[in-house]
Amino acid sequence: MKSLIIFFVVVLLSSYSICSQKLDNKGKTIKILSFNILHGTTTRGDFDLDAIAKVIIEADPDFMAI
Repeated sequence: MKSLIIFFVVVLLSSYSICSQKLDNKGKTIKILSFNILHGTTTRGDFDLDAIAKVIIEADPDFMAI
């Protein structure tokens, strides 16, 4: 029952976003960045928040989730 409710909510939200994109905001783009900062460490294992900040700045997102 729970999965059926979730399915209908997802269908409802996706159909709303499709309709709203067709009616409004033609040509506008929103950039969303989701980034796992690994507790501030890089993939090499060193701690470098400046490198992480550089990636975020270069991506220039409108919304960001860390």
